[in-house]
Formats: sequence, C-alpha cells, structure tokens
Amino acid sequence: MLITSRIKVVRKEETEQATMGEIYVDGEQIGYSLEQPWKKNRKSESCIPPGKYKAYIRDSETSRRDYSLIQLIDVFNRDYIQVHIGNYPEDTAGCILPGKDKGENAVWYSQDAYEEIMSKIDQTRELEIIIEYDN
Repeated sequence: MLITSRIKVVRKEETEQATMGEIYVDGEQIGYSLEQPWKKNRKSESCIPPGKYKAYIRDSETSRRDYSLIQLIDVFNRDYIQVHIGNYPEDTAGCILPGKDKGENAVWYSQDAYEEIMSKIDQTRELEIIIEYDN
C-alpha cells in the first residue's frame, strides 16, 4: 500500500505521569501529544519505543470507540496502539493522544486536534507514524 501521509510525534518532556510532545501531519504542527512515560515498553503502562511505524484507519465498526481511529502496525511486543481522543494519561494504555493545547500532564481540545489530523490525511492509504525524541 502506498504511504501518503506522515504523522510525526516529537517527544519534548517526560514526567512521572506522562510524555508530552508535539504532533505534526506532513510537516505542519497540529498541536500537542500526550503519551504515558517510558516504562520499558510494558503493555498498558508505557509509551512505545521511538521509531517509524506503518498505520491504517481502523473503522469504528471494528473498534470499541464510536469513531474511526489510527492504528499502528507491528509495534514491538504491543497490540492495538492507536492515535485517539483523550486528555489524561489514564485515557491511554500506551496510545498517543493529540490536543490543540496542553496543560500539566494533559492535552486539551483533543477531539478538535484529532478531527484536524483526520481531515489532512488520505484515509484510504497507509500512513507512516514517526516517533522521536527532541534532542
């Protein structure tokens, strides 16, 4: 499948509760990202390792959420890692939450950020998700 869009997460800071960063679509900053802190890639407790991942749009009919979401493929030792709506670390089990604004260990206006991401990508094509630390 041809990759048409790239979503990039640039991790900026980590606290005991969360990993905060910025999120981009094809080089344009959409907002901020929230993930769990690094805990050695433990399922449901840790953010995933940095790297490049393929992803696809998972239809709402096959998800427990009432909207289509972005699901990463072949994340080492992890399943069902997604980009989805949420505000706090407890809203993610290793997934990536976007937001238009941020607070302490939180992102705000997550639905707005998610809808903007979805409007900018070709939902019929495979995506590339790049996760890196800001050095």
